[in-house]
Amino acid sequence: MNILRLRPMAHAVFARTYATAPFVPPPSLDTIDPASFRSTHLPRPTSPTFYTARSDFYDALRGLEDAIKTADRALRATHLVPFPDAAKRNLPPPRLAWKNADDLSRQLGATLTTSRQRRVQVLLAQLNDLRRIALAGAEDRIAESIAAVLEPFERPDKDMLKGHRKPVLFDEYRRTYALGKRKESAARVWMIPVRTPERATETTTTGEASQADQPPSPQPEQQPQPQEQEQANPNPDPQTLPSPQPLTQLIQVPALPMEATTTTTTILVNNLPLATYFANPIDRQRVVRPLTLAGVLGAFNVFALVRGGGTTGQAGALAHGIAKNIVAHVPEVELILRRAKLLKRDPRMVERKKTGLAKARKRYAWVKR
Repeated sequence: MNILRLRPMAHAVFARTYATAPFVPPPSLDTIDPASFRSTHLPRPTSPTFYTARSDFYDALRGLEDAIKTADRALRATHLVPFPDAAKRNLPPPRLAWKNADDLSRQLGATLTTSRQRRVQVLLAQLNDLRRIALAGAEDRIAESIAAVLEPFERPDKDMLKGHRKPVLFDEYRRTYALGKRKESAARVWMIPVRTPERATETTTTGEASQADQPPSPQPEQQPQPQEQEQANPNPDPQTLPSPQPLTQLIQVPALPMEATTTTTTILVNNLPLATYFANPIDRQRVVRPLTLAGVLGAFNVFALVRGGGTTGQAGALAHGIAKNIVAHVPEVELILRRAKLLKRDPRMVERKKTGLAKARKRYAWVKR
């Protein structure tokens, strides 16, 4: 019983004995303004992400998401969305030139990790696809509004990056030259269209007819030969002797036609036929794959010089050079060859050997003694 009576007393002893607010005498309350007791309200944040650590980053994401919804709604009103997959694959390939992670970090005011950068690029790619659909449907107003949203995220030198590929030129024989590479192999490829014999005959006949229509040129006066001069003057003066003719005038070089007459379809690699140089059927199939996809198999003669690497690398380099030449002759098949990844060099290279290792990553066998 005594223990139960002492519990309230113990609570009273350990209870807090100081006041939480200063004591104000009642007469002094009349002189205090009640408005001073009102709590000062902070201004309302302009963005829902104001209290996050990366407010500008999340605001940019929200802006891109809102732009995607608005553009999708506008394209649905014009019946361009949903866009058929088959028609989307036939659109011109997108040329993306977004800013790198450092530039985006300075623009958004936050350090971008790989996942955050990928998150931004996914939204930019979706918005760019909508812009391509708007351009294909002749909706210039929607495309311009989307381009205005994408402009802050594009590189300032994007126009310089569009034409970085060196064009393949033609010579006087309608022949093209391109350089193909893969791994350690390089292939110098020349390609010329095949001409049928009928076309060559027509060209020859036309040339003879044009020569027949021209008036005959006046014949130059024949000059006395040196032997006749020696017979007329057996003891000539050395100062009056004719000077010898240069060697280039004595040798008559036949003029070559502007278009070479090639009637056979051949693929020569290092002056050897394709089947002789590449014994493996897979390598031969890899070489003729650009011609097969473009539908021009048998329409061109190919002459190539390959160096370095093995047969697989040389076959890939040769296919790369042939594809570049085909685009120069038939520009309509560029999209087909690009989607087959034949116009871009394979960037994979052999990894270098490391010090203390047997090869690039292989280690020596461990021995205890």
